Order: sequence, then structure tokens, then C-alpha cells
Amino acid sequence: MNVHRTIVIFLVILSLLSCARLRTRTESDDQITSYLARGEFAQALQQTDQFKEKEVFRKKDRVLYYLNKGLILHYQGDFKSSNEQLEIADQTMEDLFTRSVSKAVLSLMLNDNVLDYTGEVYDNLYVNIFKTLNYLRLNDFEGAYVEINRVNDKLRALDVKYGEWVDQLNEADTTGIKIEKKALNYYENVLSHYLSHLVYRAWREVDNSRISYDRIFRARSLYWQVYDFPLPEFLQTETNLDSTYLNIIAFTGRAPRKYPVGGEITTFENFIVVSDVSGRKETIALVMPGLEEGFHFKFAFPELRLEPSLVQRIDIVIQEGPTTQLELLEDMGKVALYTFETKKNIIYFKTITRSLIKGLASLKVKDKLHDKKKNQDNSFLRKLINFSVDMVVDATENPDLRVCSALPHYCYSGQINLKPGVYQIQVLYYGYDNTLLYQESYSDFPIKRGLNLLETFYLN
Repeated sequence: MNVHRTIVIFLVILSLLSCARLRTRTESDDQITSYLARGEFAQALQQTDQFKEKEVFRKKDRVLYYLNKGLILHYQGDFKSSNEQLEIADQTMEDLFTRSVSKAVLSLMLNDNVLDYTGEVYDNLYVNIFKTLNYLRLNDFEGAYVEINRVNDKLRALDVKYGEWVDQLNEADTTGIKIEKKALNYYENVLSHYLSHLVYRAWREVDNSRISYDRIFRARSLYWQVYDFPLPEFLQTETNLDSTYLNIIAFTGRAPRKYPVGGEITTFENFIVVSDVSGRKETIALVMPGLEEGFHFKFAFPELRLEPSLVQRIDIVIQEGPTTQLELLEDMGKVALYTFETKKNIIYFKTITRSLIKGLASLKVKDKLHDKKKNQDNSFLRKLINFSVDMVVDATENPDLRVCSALPHYCYSGQINLKPGVYQIQVLYYGYDNTLLYQESYSDFPIKRGLNLLETFYLN
């Protein structure tokens, strides 16, 4: 009896200790996004550093720390420091993802929360976009050009690495469950081509500027599911290199969040049936020779969902000049959803495999812990043992909900033909019922030959 009690106590303690490290702590997302929504960038930056000091951002979360800090510094206007942080995030994501492919066997049985966060595809994409914007704000066009070119190269490299990851996981699996290889199939990005077009136009490179301009249309055509909104009017006519323009980029909304979605595995003779209790995925059956009938195991996996934005319209008002309304250039949230599908397929099957193996193992543990001769009448102890084992299994099966909380949802843009000079400019953000949500004023904004970029943020 004492041995059984010791085992039960040990299992309960192990379960409680596991909860802290095997669950995603989402309070960091809530607090950072709240500061960003109020435009309190200094407080958001301070809170991010405090989270690191208090180990809310652990070593395994360092990519998130550098991404969040780099983006907040960009919003603050400290473009040099922003690039330093984003560069660390970029290099760390590349290194960690390469290592994660080589350690596929180990990752198959571990809760993803204990693994290093390697960055989603959209993290890898937009880290270079914001580094490009930093270089443009620093008038370093060569640096901007390098970052823009890295976007398309990186997307194709990630496609190859995800394929290698699937191959490694399939080779490591002993259950017979095979992950379907799903191509990334996202190699053209409108925002990156638009920035490339602006860089070449500022350099007065006619041919390269036109190539980037044409690629905007190609990206919209190839990925119509992502770019399912009207083409901005200002892009419908190619610009004149002899004219001067004010180009405006506005970021609004909040980053997508991950939420847990529950599922259930039911075993039959030589196969299992997997059902998603949320009803979002179809029930699937998987062949598993040698399996017994009658077991039920629960699991949970992450689903990416978009946060709505309050902003319905953005007006640009220029004193003694034209007034224009910004148009949606890129729905960054939809890009995130589209590219997450490749990894979600891997996560889903990893979770099923891990849950099944742990579930079957827990049944064997329960059988060994039960001493039928001594405890056949002690139903309470049997229930306590079963509960403790289940508690440990549940504690080690929490979905990884980590996201970069400082990313925006939408990118709006506009272009105004202006003569060289100095202008007073207002940016007005409107919500539903034409309610004015926020406004920014820029006094003595210079318009000159070359690139004139005004960047603004309202992260609601």
C-alpha cells in the first residue's frame, strides 16, 4: 500500500511540475498587444524585457523575444536597433529550424512546448519585410534590396526543409501513421514586390522596377485565396519616373492567435478513427496493424485564428493638397493562415502519433501499478492511480500556442503625386459608423526626388 501511495504522489507532483513547462503562457501576448493597441510602444518594450528577465520568455522562446522586441523598436522609430534584434531573430530561426529537421526523431515524442520555437513561415517572411522597411527609413537602399531578395529565396528554402522534416518524421514513426507531405506553395508576396518596386523606382532602374511591378499582379493571380480583395487603384496605372510621389504604408490590427482544438482517437481492430471534436476537420481513419479495439484517447492541437480589426477606413489629408483613402495592399493574417497549413499538417499527425503511443503506454502503466491480489477491493486506490496516470499524460499533451504577438494584421497603402516641397499631412483612422479612432499629424514633411515613404501604425 505504501509503495502505491508513493507512486501516486510522485505522479501527481510530476504532473503539477509538468504543467508549468508544457503549457504556453499567453499572458505575454495579452499584455504586449494591449500596450501596442494603445500606442504605448515604450511600455510594450519594457514589458517585453521584463518577460525575458522573469523567464516568461525562456531560452526556448528566444525567437519570440527577438521578434517582438525588433518589431516594437520599429514602431518606436529606432530602426537601427530594430534591425539588430530582427537580424538575431532571423538567424536564430534559420539555425533552429535546420536543427529541428535533424532532430525529428526526438521531436516526435516531445510536447512541442518544450522545444525551441523555430518561427512560423509568416514569421520568416515578415522579419525580412520589416528589416527592409528599417533600411528604407535609414535611406540604405542596398540593405533594403538585399532583404527583399532574401524573401523569395527563403520561401523556397523553407519548402524544401519542410519536406525534409516530413521525411524524417515518417522514417522515425513506428506506428504506421504517415504524414502527408504538403508543399508550402507560397513563393510570391505582394508586399515584398511592392517594396522592391519602390526601391528600383527610387534608383531609376526602369526595367527592374517594371519587373517588380508585374510580379505584384503575378502574386495576386497565383494566390487568389490570399489576395481575394480588389487591386488597389493606385497600382492599376504604372508610375512615371519623372514624377515625385508620396507613398504611404499603414499597419493595423493584431497578430493572429493560436487556440487549442480538441480531438479524440478511438481504436478498432487494426485501425484507428480520429475525430476533431470542434467539427472543423473531417473524421479520418488510419490503418494500424495489431491494434486492439475499444480504447479512447483525447488530444489537442493548435489552430490559427485571426483577430478582427477596428479600422474600416484610413484617410490621408494633405494641407493645400489632395485627400486620398488608403487601400488594402496585403492581408498579413491571410498570408499567415495560408502558410500555416503546411506546418499544421505536420503538427496534427505528430500529435495523433504521440497521443496514441502515450495513451497505450499509460494503459500498461496502470496495469502494472494495480496489484489485483492485494487491492482488488480497494476501488478508491485504483481510481486514484488511474487519475494520476491520466493527469501526467494530459499534462504532457498541451498544444503549442506560441505566436509573435507584435505582428500586425493588415497592410494598407496609397500613393499621391506631389510636387517637391514641404507639406502638412494628417492620417485619420476611422472605425464603424465613421467614428474617428485615431489620428496622426506630420508637420513639415519633405517631398523630394526619390522615395518619400510615410509609415504609420494603429494596431487595433
